[in-house]
Amino acid sequence: MIDPLLQHADARLYVPIESGESALAALGMSLDSGCSPVLLSGPTGIGKSLLLRVLSERQWTSFRRTRVAARLPELPEDLAGTLLHLLFGTTPPRNGDAAEAKLLESLRAQREMRTLLLVDDIQRTSEPTVAALARLGRRAKRDLSIVAAGTSCEDLSGVTVTLAAGFTVFMPESLPETELEAIFDAIVAHPGLSQRLRHRLLTTDRGEVLHAAGGNPRLLKNEIARRDQDRSPRPPAPPELGEVAGQLPLPEAPEVRSALSAQFAHTVASGLAEAVASRLARAREASGAARARALHEWRRFAARAADAATAAREGARSATRRAVDASRAVSLRSWRSARGAGAAVQREAARLSSEIDQQRALLTARATESATRAGVSLARTRDVTRAAAGRRARSARLATGRAAVACGRASLRAARDLRGAAQRAKRLATSAEHSVARVSRRTAASVALPVAGLLLAVSLLSLGGPHGASHRVLPAVAPTAAPAVAPAIVEPATLNAVTPAVSSPVSLPQVPVSVPTVKLQVNARPWARVWIDGVDLGATPFQHPLAPGAYDLEAEFPNGRRIHRNIQVTPERRFVSLP
Repeated sequence: MIDPLLQHADARLYVPIESGESALAALGMSLDSGCSPVLLSGPTGIGKSLLLRVLSERQWTSFRRTRVAARLPELPEDLAGTLLHLLFGTTPPRNGDAAEAKLLESLRAQREMRTLLLVDDIQRTSEPTVAALARLGRRAKRDLSIVAAGTSCEDLSGVTVTLAAGFTVFMPESLPETELEAIFDAIVAHPGLSQRLRHRLLTTDRGEVLHAAGGNPRLLKNEIARRDQDRSPRPPAPPELGEVAGQLPLPEAPEVRSALSAQFAHTVASGLAEAVASRLARAREASGAARARALHEWRRFAARAADAATAAREGARSATRRAVDASRAVSLRSWRSARGAGAAVQREAARLSSEIDQQRALLTARATESATRAGVSLARTRDVTRAAAGRRARSARLATGRAAVACGRASLRAARDLRGAAQRAKRLATSAEHSVARVSRRTAASVALPVAGLLLAVSLLSLGGPHGASHRVLPAVAPTAAPAVAPAIVEPATLNAVTPAVSSPVSLPQVPVSVPTVKLQVNARPWARVWIDGVDLGATPFQHPLAPGAYDLEAEFPNGRRIHRNIQVTPERRFVSLP
């Protein structure tokens, strides 16, 4: 918890008084209008530093970066580096020109945040540094706003000329008593104040404290702190009349007792009870002639006190009469003012009543018009709603019919697809049979000719070579015509039956007959699930061997879209791209 008597500027200790609020309003308007730099001038201790802190908090919405500089460097070369570290927290370059260039670049880069620099005690800054600050403010333009506070003195005059402030706000030389009293009440009510000091301030004459402060908040704090340090015992309060009358016996004579009671009452009323009580105590302690002499002196003193009380009473009566006369005069003036104010109030009430009647009539007319428009709009909305409901019903019926048609078409397509698949399967079987037959015939022809040649060569060798051919008659050789080949694979036994005269049988390898295939490659963007002739081949991309021919391809994409396509598979047409 902060101490309200510490000599530091904390925005939490600010007391909203008229002088401070006026200065803050003037500073805020000058900043909103784009004026910079702005100077706040006032005497020492009037609260300039505290106003800078309060301005920093109140201008946070307009200036997202606000910094308070308690003191600027003496050398102008160090100003840009100091501000760069203060505003952005970065290490400045050693060169002053480079630091200034980097500062201006940082201000322009973060222009949307807006920067406010608050300089305190500008009168203590050297004129070259103030000139450098003014030049920097002119170069930064609206990127940097400057508010400087200074104490009114001869040094401030020169600084003001060098700074070339666009606007100056002057604080009063001293605060009015009402504002100083508000600050005093805030200090007394502050929770950081000690209970002992609060009790002492509450039992002290505040007029004396305010008079000692002289309209200066800092002097007021100093006076309160001085009273906190002064811990000397306070003199006891004067006793009340009843207490003194009950403790000190008066003389026995009734007439003297009544006179002394009256005199004592006047003495107590005039503030002399303590002195009278002390004299009476001394007279009581004396004995003999000394007691008589003390009583005589006490009577004389009581008589003088009675005279003083009478004079005070007469003065009070005259003051009361003057106060009554002044009160009557004030009452008369107040009555006249009240009567005039009453007439003015009546006139204002009549004017307001007429304006209220006019406004009521205008509002009634507007309300009627609005109700009429609302009724028309409601009727239009009802008609539009009904029309929309009818359109939705028609759309639903059309959608139902379209769905039924689509289902019928899908059934027809499915039937056609089944019939086509059956026909394609039949064609594929026939094509496979023809392909097997062609391959069998080709294989038989290609095997029969080499076997016949081989048999002829063996026969020549068995007869004694080529020279014996002219002396011997060659045996009849069966013709080399190929036997009738059925649509099947040629067996080796059939080939051996052709050469019955060969001494050593020749065994030939079996030649398998296979249908030529094409490796079909299918791809889709992004991907699709593919069926070929009703067989699910999985998701793309993939490769699948197929015999040449026509096929029915169906693909389904991730969004539910299906496509049908008839493809012709050949060695030249083996790539399919979807869609």
